[in-house]
Amino acid sequence: MRYFDSIIKFLQGIADWLWVKAYTFSRITMGYLIGAQAFSPFVSPGDVSAAQRIPPHHLRIDSKDTLSQALDRHFPLRTWRIWGKKGMLVQLQKINPSLNDVNRVYPGMVIDIGEIGKEPPVAAPAQIQAVAAPAPIARPDRYGEFSVQPNFAFAVLDSMDNTSGGQATLLSKLNAGMTFSWRQHWNDYFQTAIILGTSRQSYEYQDDLITLDTASRNLSEFGVRVQGAPLDSTRLVIDSSVRFRQELFIRASGLNALTLDAIRIPEVSAGVQYLMVELWPFSISVNGHATAFLPARSTIYSLETGMGYDFGGELGMAVSRTLRLNGGFYFSSRTQNSSIAEQMEQDLGFTFGLVYRLTGPAQQGKEDTLQ
Repeated sequence: MRYFDSIIKFLQGIADWLWVKAYTFSRITMGYLIGAQAFSPFVSPGDVSAAQRIPPHHLRIDSKDTLSQALDRHFPLRTWRIWGKKGMLVQLQKINPSLNDVNRVYPGMVIDIGEIGKEPPVAAPAQIQAVAAPAPIARPDRYGEFSVQPNFAFAVLDSMDNTSGGQATLLSKLNAGMTFSWRQHWNDYFQTAIILGTSRQSYEYQDDLITLDTASRNLSEFGVRVQGAPLDSTRLVIDSSVRFRQELFIRASGLNALTLDAIRIPEVSAGVQYLMVELWPFSISVNGHATAFLPARSTIYSLETGMGYDFGGELGMAVSRTLRLNGGFYFSSRTQNSSIAEQMEQDLGFTFGLVYRLTGPAQQGKEDTLQ
């Protein structure tokens, strides 16, 4: 009897399994047939009875569709999310109590989509052909920035004459300058900039027996700058530039007289910039560069190659979606030989300024993030 009961239970289990499979197959087949007949895309405009079978604010599941695919296809211009704790799939389960599993739907099934049914769905094929192609829209990650940056610095000029070995040291007053730049942000990993700058530097000699013929000079610079993020993270940026900058060189103009010559020197620099802290609206970054000064020639003497470096930090604060304030400090040092003397210059300065972002059409109305 025990074996007989076991056989009976086994046969009952097989019968139950076959019944479930047959019922499921019939539901899927009938749903597909009803859906194909009632909701066929080839229904003529005059036959409105089939279209009226779908109540307003409802969505039909097509063949080989998942619920997320049906929502994605029917609402391509949606502003809400499909997945997630606050996604539409969770909302649809609340609207449709019979929808126990959003991953188990069958063709022809009609889902109540509630308020999102008021949004315009995708147009019919005939309407798509009649609509003209839209005008190109600016990419959200492409924009331009214009910056104005005043800077102030104290400097020391040390020069040693190649012939006599005489040495002179000049201390500057508070030198002031202004730098303008246009930065083109192509994407989060590549930016270029054009730089124009001007400054006025004044020095004085500590020995009363030596006179300084030209104590002040107006200097200028221009160049291009390229920034790129080599990694997926935008915190580390490779910063390089090519500039033509006027630098001051000490020259003996008499037995007890010195003068300052302004010579334009081409220079190439490369370095890194690292974003340490980004807590909106504030950001803190540090930077460092190595610079190579190329040979140059003036009417009086020629300059050889030179080397230099600089490092500093910067604090940024976003005032609005398009305006940001910057402030920072820097230290720089350079050494360059000429046919007359060997000279070293060291600067300690600070900067502050503002950056105005020109927002493209695709970005208007969206919140900005701190760069």
